[in-house]
Amino acid sequence: MYKISNPHTSIISHSSNKAMRLTHRIQDNICIVELFGELILGQAYQLIPQIVALLSNTELTALVVNMQGITKFDSAGIASIITFYKEANNRQVQFAICQLGESTDISFRAVLLDEVPIYNNEQEALAAFSQENI
Repeated sequence: MYKISNPHTSIISHSSNKAMRLTHRIQDNICIVELFGELILGQAYQLIPQIVALLSNTELTALVVNMQGITKFDSAGIASIITFYKEANNRQVQFAICQLGESTDISFRAVLLDEVPIYNNEQEALAAFSQENI
């Protein structure tokens, strides 16, 4: 049986009438963050304090960032994901991203050099973390 907290939503920034939005929920000590909007300069770095705050939960074992809702990203977006990874790693929290579009997937794999696990969907990421904790 899964223990799921209520999902929470934060509006990060408004740019060109498009808001960057983040939702999160906790399932079996895994924080699932969903990002929506443009992960670009001026908005991407505003996510970092929120991710750090989520990682302050000492019971977390993993952080999964679902990128399905990202409509556009740039180098600042990639840098923010790398920062999320480093912050999680510093706290011994496993990290993964999932649901990248094809062009996004290629860009992330090139920059992250396959160091960060990338899954096709949330279910795959959750299953991988569940198997590691057995």
